[in-house]
Amino acid sequence: GSAMLSKLDVRQIARPWMEELSAFGKVEVALGTRDRLSMIYVETCRNARPPTPSLDVGSRIPVATTAMGRAWLSAIATSEREEFLERVRKRDDTAWPQTRRGIERAIHEHSTLGVTCSFGEWQKDINGIACAIQPGEDLPPMAISCGGSAAKLSPQFLLGEVRPRLIAVVARIEDALGARAGPRWRPR
Repeated sequence: GSAMLSKLDVRQIARPWMEELSAFGKVEVALGTRDRLSMIYVETCRNARPPTPSLDVGSRIPVATTAMGRAWLSAIATSEREEFLERVRKRDDTAWPQTRRGIERAIHEHSTLGVTCSFGEWQKDINGIACAIQPGEDLPPMAISCGGSAAKLSPQFLLGEVRPRLIAVVARIEDALGARAGPRWRPR
């Protein structure tokens, strides 16, 4: 009910900045929230030349292997994260060691770089970065991702050019929502 309406408010506030980021980096920008073991897109913006089949509002992507999902994981409490990861492990015990390493690396990335990365880990031809967003008003964390074709978006471009702008967009959205609880990682 009201939580979904609040998420729609987040969409309305985020969209202009997401469009600006998409146009700058020629990337697909998506805002998502967790639903079970997936992230669900609640808003998307893409540039004029979509390099890959695009995902739309309502699309689901995995939490464990995507930059968006990993950003969400980095924003939740450790106890909640461990409980969630146990559910992921039970679902695919064989892939778990590699999945766990990727998640641990992403949590470290979020604390040091301000974003999580997935370069060919979700789909071999897709590169992406993401940043957690704290929308406030008792809403759970969300995440904004930027990504697309690995052939057109190198890790160097995403980290060097898009990352500072993504972090700034998240800060602007949180400020607009009145959700800033404290200092956020800032690029050096």
